[in-house]
Amino acid sequence: MECLRVREMLQRLLDKELPEAQAEAVHLHLQGCPFCLQEWRELELTRHLLQEAPIPEPPPAFWERVRSHWLQELRRLLPSPVATLRFALLFGTLVALFLLWWRSWGVALWTRWLPP
Repeated sequence: MECLRVREMLQRLLDKELPEAQAEAVHLHLQGCPFCLQEWRELELTRHLLQEAPIPEPPPAFWERVRSHWLQELRRLLPSPVATLRFALLFGTLVALFLLWWRSWGVALWTRWLPP
């Protein structure tokens, strides 16, 4: 197996995502190739260091800044209550006008188009 192909598969091997046959082929290659073996050991060490590293605690004001930013975005994206009320009144008025028109002229016009 070529080194380039093996190096492309090392991360998947580390994540245990390779089929068994491919994993065996990569392990066989690692036994005979010091360069790929070094790359493999560096990947293992990196994973180990990341798993053991403490998760830093954010500063006290961090969550307040996040909350403030979220609220600003929500206010920017959501319509204001006044705009929502205006839309509801306009829509309701249009529905009422349509119903009045339908009762007075719409039914008469519709019945003309229907076959007897």
